[in-house]
Amino acid sequence: ESFYPILYVYIREDGEVYRYLANNANFESYIKIVKVDAETGKIIPYAGAGFQLYRPDGSLITQSFTYPTPVTIDTFYTNDEGYLITPEKLEYGSGYSLVEVSAPYGYVLSSEPVYFDVVQDDSTDEGGIAVIEVVKENTAQKGVIKISKSGEVFSSVTESEGVYQPVYSVQGLAG
Repeated sequence: ESFYPILYVYIREDGEVYRYLANNANFESYIKIVKVDAETGKIIPYAGAGFQLYRPDGSLITQSFTYPTPVTIDTFYTNDEGYLITPEKLEYGSGYSLVEVSAPYGYVLSSEPVYFDVVQDDSTDEGGIAVIEVVKENTAQKGVIKISKSGEVFSSVTESEGVYQPVYSVQGLAG
């Protein structure tokens, strides 16, 4: 931990009493949530992946927008670049959690929480504001396609009153 002086006191005369009030504000930070592909590690540029944030005590976090009209939200959505920044700061603390409530198209929804701390050591400066980046990985939906090819194949000939008829049966085909 680093300590920084918040106040310098200069003694000019013996016997003088000076009173100072030093007020340190608690650390607060915006949260930047980034969606990345679990296999490639690249950002998923998808607007609309939804997240909810929870305090260390487990209560749901709500935040407010005031423009163009006042709105209180509890679900935060990514922009078309695959990230979001919360509209309000979170207070200093450990054990916050992030839960995904809607996944990008083509990805598996993972409701497994991602835990993070709001501490100064984890913050970065983005345009003059403190931001803590939380990364949420998603696994692409994949399936196995099995194709079988079948069709009528000539198998024999039947004869009835001098008329010959081919007989076909359904079998697996090559290719």
